[in-house]
Amino acid sequence: MSPFDGKAQKKRFFTAGVCGFCHGVRRAISIFEQACSEHKSKIYVLHELVHNTFVSRNMLVRGAVFVDSIDDIPAGAVAMIGAHGVSPQLEKLMRERFTVIDSTCPRVKTLQTMAENVKPDEELIMLCKKGHPEAVGVLGYSGTEKIYPVSDVQDAANLPELKNAVLLSQTTMSGAFVREIHELLKKRFPELEFIGNICDASSKRQSSVEKLAENCRCVLVVGSPHSSNAAELVGVAERCGVAAYLVENGNAVTSDMLAGADTVGVTAGASTPDELIDDVKKRLSELGYSDGDVCNG
Repeated sequence: MSPFDGKAQKKRFFTAGVCGFCHGVRRAISIFEQACSEHKSKIYVLHELVHNTFVSRNMLVRGAVFVDSIDDIPAGAVAMIGAHGVSPQLEKLMRERFTVIDSTCPRVKTLQTMAENVKPDEELIMLCKKGHPEAVGVLGYSGTEKIYPVSDVQDAANLPELKNAVLLSQTTMSGAFVREIHELLKKRFPELEFIGNICDASSKRQSSVEKLAENCRCVLVVGSPHSSNAAELVGVAERCGVAAYLVENGNAVTSDMLAGADTVGVTAGASTPDELIDDVKKRLSELGYSDGDVCNG
């Protein structure tokens, strides 16, 4: 009998084999903590270090000040670039005015370099969430002024005729979406060059959700509403045909979400700390679910 057979044991939850903090997020938080030790003054963080409310609240306690514009940072202050990175123009301004600490994810740095290497006579198509800090920063590096952000199938269909198109993807996009748009564009632009895909951290978390969805009737994704990668995990589970919900913590888990689900999968976005994952598991235990361990497929 399969360990995931609901008849074997009533009401169990399973944890995704890969979930929670990715290397880039752990690195960014480590850099912030080191900065707190080295600088006794406030540390001004442009936007957010990572997209998680719990993490941001903990940073506030340590002395972080979150700002939406560099105009809100006092001259000479310590300013931090988050894991999503910024455009080279903005970074230049920041370095002229502040002591800058850069926690840009290495994978995002790679995308920035790829965008920078696009030739002026080429067209850059970027699969992204429009307005997302990572996309804004990467497109700022573009070696061509011919830039086309694509967030959905309609955007792809509305592209003009392009002669020398290259394709780049934001690190947190859905693998299924990237493949779909790539195939669609390849038909229109046979010479299309695909120069960058989603990062391994995102693809591994998405694959783990697919395994959860094969064995569970409901999937809970732990993460903040403004986290792009967490939202993508919800979409992956839904496309697999199971109910999926984005929850910030255990308090957000309700009996209605789990109605009729004897097996529940638990995963988390790449910016979600272990404390929140454990909190959701604790809530499931309170609702009568036993721990079915890790789901590795």
